[in-house]
Amino acid sequence: MSKVRKLAFAALVAGGVILFLPYAGSHSGGGGFPPPFWNSLIATFGVLCLLIASGVALTSYRDADRSVGGPSPEQAESNGSRVAIVAAAFGFVLAVSAPFMVFPVGCNIATCYMDPQGAWSTIWPNILTLDLGFVLVAWGWGASRSRRLSLPGLGIGWVLGGIVLLMLGLLIGYSTGCPVNGCPPLTASGWWSLFWPDVIAGSLGVLLVVLGSLLVVLRWPKSPGAALGGSPQLKGGQS
Repeated sequence: MSKVRKLAFAALVAGGVILFLPYAGSHSGGGGFPPPFWNSLIATFGVLCLLIASGVALTSYRDADRSVGGPSPEQAESNGSRVAIVAAAFGFVLAVSAPFMVFPVGCNIATCYMDPQGAWSTIWPNILTLDLGFVLVAWGWGASRSRRLSLPGLGIGWVLGGIVLLMLGLLIGYSTGCPVNGCPPLTASGWWSLFWPDVIAGSLGVLLVVLGSLLVVLRWPKSPGAALGGSPQLKGGQS
């Protein structure tokens, strides 16, 4: 990947995270069901930045399968590419619509306390839909370009989904109504009873980021030149 693409990738991921913050912050007190429309709209722009970042990474590879691969039926390859494109399109729809969906779960159907359990019981279908959209777009985009990019695309989808889980795990909190003399300090068991959903979400987010990064690094295909067994030529044709 060229330096320009690396900078573009980093800028798009950073922009996506920043734009997703209002949506995640709307649950910072364990409330906000559903989030304000503008927060969801801004979050959608953040999702688009993350999706474009995955495209920047995946389009940095030029396929050499047709030059070095063994004989394969062209019709089967075409069908596989068509399935990948359909999966990517379906994932795109899921990802951009997830912040706006209101599922009949959690605080959407009953009064909840302003705590992480109430927040996660309400938004888990949205986050699952969003993460599934990331995975389908990244996998489909990669697989439609080259069969070599199927696993790296899957890894990129895991990374994006892990980032979202980690952000929400860090930001979702709870609201208290304390008497004039203040609230008693939280004990370890009391803290865990409140924040165990955040801990699980954050841990899962870190795991997805790590596993996705490893999948990209370990399964990223070699450059076409290396795959062809060629070597770079010196300028002027001299050795």
